[in-house]
Amino acid sequence: MQQICGMGLIKVFQKFMTDESIAIMGCISFTIGYVIEGLASSDALIYTVPFVSACGLLTVPMCRALLSKLTRSDQQGAVFAVIATMETLVNLCGSLLSIEIYVETLNLYRGFVFFVYGACSAFCLLQMILYKKYSNKTNPLVKR
Repeated sequence: MQQICGMGLIKVFQKFMTDESIAIMGCISFTIGYVIEGLASSDALIYTVPFVSACGLLTVPMCRALLSKLTRSDQQGAVFAVIATMETLVNLCGSLLSIEIYVETLNLYRGFVFFVYGACSAFCLLQMILYKKYSNKTNPLVKR
């Protein structure tokens, strides 16, 4: 349900916001969701996480949209193949790493692994803010 709602919001947000702003909002959504999940001490807080994090799912499609605008049309297939490969590797390694982090930090704090996820999302947020602030608005890859 979270994915359907989140993806349905793309067209609505694109009427009012740039792709960069939507990606930033998604990073904020994921970061806040992970912090809530890490701090959750009741079932009610856990149940709020999907609602808070719903916009986080917009980050990846918006980053893909940004990359497709920066890439020449004859190179987009290669770029998206690399993106798919990286997503697979990150998901695989991230799953294994998160299990290890959870096991090692269980005695320290049960929700610590979610703070690690939140820190990763905050890092992505920082990168998106820097991209929006410093990116050249013209596409240097397109021959004019």
